[in-house]
Amino acid sequence: MTGGATAGGVWLREHLLDLGSALSTGDRAVVVRAWADPVRLREPVEVGRREVFLVAVGGTPGLAAAPGFGAVLDAFTAAGWSARRHGPEADVATASRDAFTVRVHGGEGILTFTGWTPVVFTDRELRQPHCTRTTAEAVLCHECEGWGVCLDCEGTARAPEGVRRRCRCVSSNAGPGRCGTCLGTGAVPAEALASLRRRHGTTTAPRPRTVEADAASHLEALITVAHLACPCGEFRALWRTTLTREPGGPFSTFTATCKGCAALRTHTFALPA
Repeated sequence: MTGGATAGGVWLREHLLDLGSALSTGDRAVVVRAWADPVRLREPVEVGRREVFLVAVGGTPGLAAAPGFGAVLDAFTAAGWSARRHGPEADVATASRDAFTVRVHGGEGILTFTGWTPVVFTDRELRQPHCTRTTAEAVLCHECEGWGVCLDCEGTARAPEGVRRRCRCVSSNAGPGRCGTCLGTGAVPAEALASLRRRHGTTTAPRPRTVEADAASHLEALITVAHLACPCGEFRALWRTTLTREPGGPFSTFTATCKGCAALRTHTFALPA
């Protein structure tokens, strides 16, 4: 598949930048990182891809703090998005508009949007998969690549013509046409990846906080974290951030679940007092 952003990707990126900048009185939103999730069927070759953008606003010393989370959701609603908060007091929300989705995270002094496009296919048009590597609730299923269906029959439960009438998936515990590994969800839970984490020395258990480095700002720390990979090699993660003020601080701490091995990732940076 050729590189470069699609029309939908360009629209989403610019829209998130405009939304973020409008929410700040003294800062401009920035693209922290942009990437693509490849989509495959049975073969290694891509059949499509989804574009993902991590946009942040705030986190710069001397400028206004990020707006209240309620104001952020109101701005998304006014812009035509349907926004759902993950609990009455949660600082996480999901916004959707047409086939576009944004995960909104509010942290003290910084606000992040992780937005993704629908999958754009290269050849024949297919239905959208349940998830891709970034958007999977846990880790993308290695068997069905996020489709949630048996890839031998592409969910039809019919075997290829001339072989046999019914696909072998009809006897699966997941049911006819569904992926037997993820049971149709497109993702596998963390507990199913324990051996992978042992191989890479990662864990789902919290570890004592260790300050890794200094950062000039909350935003600089986020940019650094977004470009770090897990020991398993995967960089994708939906980061949440906290800012704590204590002796030797303040400190900027980022936590996320790795999209490659489901390990708990934590990175802490010391900020200027």
